[in-house]
Amino acid sequence: MSSCSLDKMGALQLELLIQQYQMWRLFTPPWLHAGIINLVVNLSSVIFVGVHLEQEFGSWRIGLVYILAAFVGSLTAALFIKNNPAVTSSGALFGLLGAMLSALIRNWKLYSDKPSALVTLFFLAMVTFSVGFLPHVDNWGFVSGILLGLVLFYSKEACLNTITKVLSNSSTNLTNQ
Repeated sequence: MSSCSLDKMGALQLELLIQQYQMWRLFTPPWLHAGIINLVVNLSSVIFVGVHLEQEFGSWRIGLVYILAAFVGSLTAALFIKNNPAVTSSGALFGLLGAMLSALIRNWKLYSDKPSALVTLFFLAMVTFSVGFLPHVDNWGFVSGILLGLVLFYSKEACLNTITKVLSNSSTNLTNQ
């Protein structure tokens, strides 16, 4: 996909984000893809990982991890981007991979085929990370996505506490303005 097309659709770009105050660009890049290869790899990986996690942990919890990882991936990418348009769609996927790794660590004794689970997780991470070397695909969202997935999924209490703090800070900030 061309740079011009990605710009029109809302890709993350430093000049437009900072100098023209287009903050909405933090929300659109997780839903954009830089071409057919990026789209196919991300969708197939999200379906594979997402369906497994959703069956085990429920759609609300997985949806929350996906949305938060997508947004945090955009924020992280915004710190490192240059003036080329970037899409951050893989940050949300890496949030799911981090959640899957966290679930694997927490339930280590329940897995009968541990090497297979680790190899599958590593393979998906490497394939998705390699897509990050395509033009316009940002790799910085991967780091924040996997870390967020690990942290949010390591314990249910940590996830709930994080959500409660975010919501209470948001309401406090709104009342103070």
